[in-house]
Amino acid sequence: MLSGRNRKRRIPLDRLRKPDTYTKARGCGPPCFLSLEVEMKIIIKHQSRGRIRVQATQPRMSLEQADLLEGYLQKLPQVIRATVHERTRCAIVEYRGCQQDIICAFSRFSYQMDGLHPPISSSRALNRIYEEKLVGMVAEKTVSVLFFPTPVRIAYTVWKAIPYLFGWCPIP
Repeated sequence: MLSGRNRKRRIPLDRLRKPDTYTKARGCGPPCFLSLEVEMKIIIKHQSRGRIRVQATQPRMSLEQADLLEGYLQKLPQVIRATVHERTRCAIVEYRGCQQDIICAFSRFSYQMDGLHPPISSSRALNRIYEEKLVGMVAEKTVSVLFFPTPVRIAYTVWKAIPYLFGWCPIP
């Protein structure tokens, strides 16, 4: 006997979507016609009331594409909060109203849409730059500790400190 989490959910046959037909939930906006001309394909990974997590089926998502998708989702009137993770190609959307409207908005999205512009300064790109710097510093420290003896490391530290000791370099 299966319990709670392990029990498979049964979906009624009338709720299954047929290809090339429109889908419309009760009380929601106009029907969304889903056909083979859909711009963005998604897989629904998790859904609950007022929140949905979807994954794009594209093989990779660049930082600019993630910024464009996040900006598009945040401009939708029914969206409270939207977050896009470019490494996993997932988007988490918190919304008010009908879930079908959000799914239709995803199906209408294209990276070449008019009115979509990447942000001037992206926090996503800035985080990536600092992450690469941090990884480089950790790798440099690991190599120096593993392969250089202590006297060589001390001499290197003193050599790097000389400009600061004599005031040749301003302290930031």
